[in-house]
Amino acid sequence: MLTSIIYQNVTGTTTLLDLPVSIQNGQCLQRNEPNQGADRIRSAECPKKPYPNVEPKGLKRRKLLHGIPPAEREYHENLQALIYESLEEIRSAIGPRKWLFARQPFKSPVESHPQGSGKAQGEETSSEPPIILSSISNVFTSMEEIAGRMVSNPSSRCTSLVADSDLYRVPPRSTFILSGVEQLCPGTRASTNHFFPRAFDLIVMDPPWQNRSVRHAKVYRTSQARREDPFLSVLPILHSHLRPDGLVGIWVTNKASIRRLVLHSLREKGLQLYEEWVWMKTTVDGEPVTPLDGLWRRPYEVLLLFRKGLNHKFDVAAGSQWAGFCTWATGVHRRLLVAVPGHHSQKPCLKELIEPLLVDSNRYDALEMFARNLTAGWFACGNEVLKFNHQSHWARTN
Repeated sequence: MLTSIIYQNVTGTTTLLDLPVSIQNGQCLQRNEPNQGADRIRSAECPKKPYPNVEPKGLKRRKLLHGIPPAEREYHENLQALIYESLEEIRSAIGPRKWLFARQPFKSPVESHPQGSGKAQGEETSSEPPIILSSISNVFTSMEEIAGRMVSNPSSRCTSLVADSDLYRVPPRSTFILSGVEQLCPGTRASTNHFFPRAFDLIVMDPPWQNRSVRHAKVYRTSQARREDPFLSVLPILHSHLRPDGLVGIWVTNKASIRRLVLHSLREKGLQLYEEWVWMKTTVDGEPVTPLDGLWRRPYEVLLLFRKGLNHKFDVAAGSQWAGFCTWATGVHRRLLVAVPGHHSQKPCLKELIEPLLVDSNRYDALEMFARNLTAGWFACGNEVLKFNHQSHWARTN
């Protein structure tokens, strides 16, 4: 199996990652396994140049900077200094080569593959028994037949599923529920146990945070468009289904209030910030896709990793509105992941990088919430859980 890592320094603090290969590798149980079926994921057109610069300039920029609290400015300045140094390190290490592996392109624009309607959109869940997939044939008349139900592939090989005449690949020993995650966490342990019958060593989530550009484009439903904040609605599962030595990873936007909400909410659950991973998006030649010091559209996203029983001291403006906003934390390890982006909303698969942080990387249970693709050996749930496992996103290669 080809590693997704193009470059990594000896301390593991800087990693250049190929995003599509990371997802391909996530379809395999072990790192030394071949990619079963020799399929390659198709990629959207890679940015060859930075996106058009729409950042404010001159007096308008100075006014915006003046309105940002000092703690938040310091936090992003620290991140940007780390990013700049890491990008220079990668340039020196790999020379003039491109910052990605060769990708399998789409021959035509990606078609929209709606995963049913009504129940299939995650508005309901089902009390019907789980569906155990066969290694030979799994054909369903419509997506409604599987929506809201636990679906498992117990085999050590990839299998396929057909619903509404659409073909999806299901990785080995993976389990999923096509449902809005709010419906899976109604607040009582008994009802939650119906959908999550075991505890997990790793829980990863990418909530649909409020985002102005996404909301205007109507790409997917953000927390503002829902009756209840989906992040808050799933917090009980961290109390009921995370093992004592488990790890929690949460993707956040660069909005300070969201980061503050996550830090505060998880601290109430007895979880402390353990590591901070920054995903830096670049062009094929390693240039930031947007200005590194941008105010409206930053070229990086952050994954916060939490564990129980840690005692980190946060540098915050005590007594201010930014109390709880972490500018830095003693003992918190910060890593930079660099990857050329693919499709909108598509995150790198971190299985290869996150397994070494687990107590037993060869034997663990993982849950991904708000998932948009499946991962071998993991449990996934979300109303777009099969999105990037649709066959249109994959190409058979020799």
